[in-house]
Amino acid sequence: MKTSNSQFQKRLATYIAAMGMAGIASPFVFADPVDGLSSPYVVEAESLLDFEPEQLVSEVNSESPSELLQQRYPDGKIHTERYMVEDADGNLVSHGPFKEFDTKGTVIRHGNYNMGKLDGSWSQQVSAAQVQALAGTIDAGFRAPFTSDATFVDGKLNGDWTVSDSKGNPVLLWQFENGQRQGVSTWFDSRHTAIREITYADSMPHGPATQTIAGQRTPNRIDFDKGRVVQTNTTWFEKGKKKSEEAVLIPSGRKLVSHDWWNSAVTSEALQGEPMRHGTYVAWHPNGLKRMEGQFSFGEPTGEFQWWHENAQPKMKGEYYDGKRIGQWTWWHENGLKMFDGNYEAGVQVGQWSRWDDKGKLVMRDMSPNFPNIKVDLELDPESSVMTVTTEEKPAPSANPQSVSRPSARAVR
Repeated sequence: MKTSNSQFQKRLATYIAAMGMAGIASPFVFADPVDGLSSPYVVEAESLLDFEPEQLVSEVNSESPSELLQQRYPDGKIHTERYMVEDADGNLVSHGPFKEFDTKGTVIRHGNYNMGKLDGSWSQQVSAAQVQALAGTIDAGFRAPFTSDATFVDGKLNGDWTVSDSKGNPVLLWQFENGQRQGVSTWFDSRHTAIREITYADSMPHGPATQTIAGQRTPNRIDFDKGRVVQTNTTWFEKGKKKSEEAVLIPSGRKLVSHDWWNSAVTSEALQGEPMRHGTYVAWHPNGLKRMEGQFSFGEPTGEFQWWHENAQPKMKGEYYDGKRIGQWTWWHENGLKMFDGNYEAGVQVGQWSRWDDKGKLVMRDMSPNFPNIKVDLELDPESSVMTVTTEEKPAPSANPQSVSRPSARAVR
C-alpha cells in the first residue's frame, strides 16, 4: 500500500517524539554527534512535500517520499537540515543534502548522504585544537578558522583529506583508498613547506618518511617496512675501522586503526614484536678486508652469502632460501684450494660431497647421507660475529672404494 506524505510525516514525528520521551538519541545519522541531543526540536517542511531526491539508489523504497528533517537549538534556531527516506526495510535513513549550522546561522558542515552513508565531497569547520590533535603541532602562522575537506565512497574515506586555514594555506594532505591511508601523507608549515612526509600502505607506514627540523637544511629521513623502522646498526674495531654493519627492523611505528573525519580524530596502536635483521649484513676483518656479506629477510638469511679469509681468499659461498641452505655450497682453504663441495635441498645435504686437504689431496668423497653433516652456524652478534663450520662424524657406510677417510669433529674458523 502506498504511503502518503502526511502519513510519512506523522510516522516520522511520532517516532522522534517517542525516542525523546524514552531518553534515547535519535539515530538518523550514525556519524552525526547531533543525534546525541536529548531533546531535539523537529519541524516538518510542508513546502517540500513533493521533493524527489536525485539519483535514488535501488535500495530506496520507491513508495516512500523524502522529507526535510530540521533539528533545532534550544532557542529555536536551526541546527541541522537533512532529508529522510525509508530504506527497503522501512527504516528511516538520511539521503541527500545535509547541512549543519552554528548558533549564528553559518554553515559549519555540509555534504551528501546516500542511504545513511557519507557520500561524495564533505566539508566542515574545525577548531585549532582539533587541527593540532591531527597534525601533532601547528605553527603560529596559521589563521583560524580551519576547514577540513574529504571525499567519501559508500561511507569510507576515498581520495584526499585536507585541512587548511582561513587563508587557504594547507596544514595537511592525506590520501585514502577504501577507508585506508595509502600513498604519501604530507604535513605543512604556514609557509607552504612540507615539514613531514610519510608513505603508507593499508594504513601502515611503508616506505620513505622525512621530517624537517627547524634550522636544519637537510630533512631527517627514515624508512619503514610494514610499520617497522629500517635502521642501520654499525659496530667498530678499536682503531675506528668498521667491524660490522647490518640493516634491522625496529617495531617502533604505529598502525592507524581508524580515521574519524566527522570528529577529526585518528586512533592508532603500537606495533608489537622484536627487532629483526632485514637487508644487507656485512662484516670486516680487523685489517679492513671484508669477512662476510649476505642478505636477511625478516630475520631469515636469504639469497647468496659469502665469506673470506683475512688474506681476501674466498672462504665459503652458498645460497639460502627461506632460511635454509639450497644449491651448491663450497668451502676453501686459506691458500685458495677447495676444502668442501656439495649440494643442499631445503637445508639437507644431498648428492655427492667431497673434501680436500690444504694440498689439494682428496680426503673423502661420498654420497649423502654417508658424508659427514656440515653445520653452518652464523653468530651475528655485532660484538662477536663469527662463522663456525663443524663436521659431525657418522658411522662408516658399507665398503665404498671412494671413501678415503673419516674426519673427526672439528671447527673451521
